[in-house]
Amino acid sequence: MRQTSIAVTFSFIRLEFSYLKLLILLPSTARGGNEEFALTIATAAAQRGWAVHAALPGTTGTESLFRDFRSISVTCHKADLSECGEKGFRQIAGHVFRCLRVLSLIARLRPDAILLSLPWASLGLGAMLACALRRQLAVVVFQLVGEGIHFTPRRVALSNWCRHRQTWVAVSENNRRLLAAYFDTKPDRIALVRNGVSLPENGGEDVAQTHARSEIVQACGWNDSCKILLTVASLVEQKGHRHLIPVMPHIISEFPDARWLWVGEGVLRDELQQCVGDYGLQDHVAIVGYRDDVDAVMCAADLFVFPTLGEGQPFSLLEAISWKLPVISTSASGISEIVTHGEHGLLCRPGDSCELLEAIRYALRHPREMRHLAANAYNRAATFSEQQMIEETLSLVDKSNR
Repeated sequence: MRQTSIAVTFSFIRLEFSYLKLLILLPSTARGGNEEFALTIATAAAQRGWAVHAALPGTTGTESLFRDFRSISVTCHKADLSECGEKGFRQIAGHVFRCLRVLSLIARLRPDAILLSLPWASLGLGAMLACALRRQLAVVVFQLVGEGIHFTPRRVALSNWCRHRQTWVAVSENNRRLLAAYFDTKPDRIALVRNGVSLPENGGEDVAQTHARSEIVQACGWNDSCKILLTVASLVEQKGHRHLIPVMPHIISEFPDARWLWVGEGVLRDELQQCVGDYGLQDHVAIVGYRDDVDAVMCAADLFVFPTLGEGQPFSLLEAISWKLPVISTSASGISEIVTHGEHGLLCRPGDSCELLEAIRYALRHPREMRHLAANAYNRAATFSEQQMIEETLSLVDKSNR
């Protein structure tokens, strides 16, 4: 009887340890890879029976994210954690106000663990300070760490004070190296958890590709024989759309059936739309905004073109190779950790429109060779496993609670 009682007690203890109240903090005002990462982790945590809360700014760009969080029983809180365009005293005051907001949120929710997911390395200081001041251990994920960021000595000191009380995570070796350099530490003091995606069942062969393509072509007013060059990326400066537009007239003159499909939302949408019109390309380019059926869009496309200027480890590129879609990308940041030029796809120098032009020309002239590269890339895609990303991230979150 006593043994049974002890067994029940230990089962109860294990159950208690398996339950967590997790608070996910996002400074995002629009939806992109960082936000999809947070949604994926929230889904997995909720499936484990954790109570998951998410705090993020309430903007037009995050409305769909709020809906998706709520659909998986995540409790959402509107909290202005964004840092758009702040400089000087306004930036200092902003950090203080955000710190106070997060302190208030922690006091009210009393989470067991916190995940702070940052789309850019210069964001999140106020939230990090709040967690450190409360002695609330947190996991901080840096999705993008760009070259040439300037951090003041005070910012470095404050960040390092937080880092010693938190678990910092980089999503690529390039990110980890840059973070270590900016904050004067060793790379192995920063955890590495690579971004990952789930592979389509049976290699995507069962997906009704013809149907998906027909829907896209009809919605855009294109003919069935067109070649669709897809870009999935937020419409922001960093993603490099501007460098792709001057390439288009040259490609169209040689390949009149070429069409560009841009999936994503962002602050540059109107400006990019105007630029497309100025070049007379409105019949060849469709900017369709955020879509929740990226799988279908990948199936419909003939080529994935990614002109980005800086990345951590982009989910859209990983999704493209997981759907056996031939890829052209820049070699920005950690992309060469995914794609080797001439083996898995074609890489260009960031911001070089001439190299983009030649790469697209080659791809459209040599579809068989591009399919071979896509097959090589698909074989490599298993290295970037969504399940592994989830397990490693939640393991760090769980450890931070102990």
